[in-house]
Amino acid sequence: DNDDLRSKIESIKKCDFKEKVKFLNTLKKEFGSRVVGEVDSVVKTDTIAQWQDIANSEGDNGINNLVDILWEQMCKSAGYKFTVEKIDKGTQIKVSYCPLVDAAEELKATDWGYHFYCLSDYSIVEGFNSNIGFRRTKTLMEGCDCCDHFYFMKKK
Repeated sequence: DNDDLRSKIESIKKCDFKEKVKFLNTLKKEFGSRVVGEVDSVVKTDTIAQWQDIANSEGDNGINNLVDILWEQMCKSAGYKFTVEKIDKGTQIKVSYCPLVDAAEELKATDWGYHFYCLSDYSIVEGFNSNIGFRRTKTLMEGCDCCDHFYFMKKK
C-alpha cells in the first residue's frame, strides 16, 4: 500500500545516490510507476520544509539572498559552474556544469537524478519564499546544453 511505499522511500532518502538508484529501481519493479510520483511528493515536502527553515534562520528571504545561499555558498563549493545575470525582471542563472549529472550518467540514472535533484528546484523556491517565481526550460540532467534557472518576483 501507499504508506508502506512512502516509508520505504523515506528510508531510501538517507542513502547516497548510488544506493538510492538501486533501491528505487527495485521498488519500481515491485510497485510500478507510482514510485516516481511518491518520490516526487516526498522530495517536495522535505525540500519545502528544509528551505522554510533556512529562510526563517536567515531573516532575509529575497531573491538575492536565495541566490547567495543556494548558488554562491552551496553550489559553487560543490563544483557547479554557472553564471549569474541580474536583469530587469529577475535573476538568470545558467549552469554549464553540474556534478550531479556526472554521478547520474555514470549510474545510467538521469531519470532518478532529475526527480531527486532537478525537480527540487521548484520546492526550494516555494519553501524559501512563495512570492518568488521560478522558471526553468532546460536541464543538463535531460541532456540540454545548460540549466536555465530564472528567479523573479510574482505579481501580487
